[in-house]
Amino acid sequence: MWLEEMLPQDNLAAYAELARSTSLPLCLSERLMTRWGFRELLENRAAGIIMRIFPGAEASLKARRSRPMAETYYLPIAPHNCGGPVLHFATAHLSANVTNLYIMESVRRHYNEEYEVGYAETGSGS
Repeated sequence: MWLEEMLPQDNLAAYAELARSTSLPLCLSERLMTRWGFRELLENRAAGIIMRIFPGAEASLKARRSRPMAETYYLPIAPHNCGGPVLHFATAHLSANVTNLYIMESVRRHYNEEYEVGYAETGSGS
């Protein structure tokens, strides 16, 4: 579907060059932690899809700020959830409010490893 985080986040101009050399969209910003880096990414038109992680309250505020910025550039958002069941539902809740939502990504392998005990206790495991 896309090329995700192919280069380090310390040289966003290199992402712009990569975007011009491939037909696949680049999915970026998973590791951008400031709105200034995010602004640079949007201005150089490197990203085709914006990925955000919602790991907690502070990140949720940053994601709320970056969503309208991405929307201004007509870029879809793909929130990324790499936590457990509570974070999964929190991400789904936030995603329901994103007008430019493309897809919500989840790393399900964590459910079978870190959260196995919770599933076993409810009888819905393995």
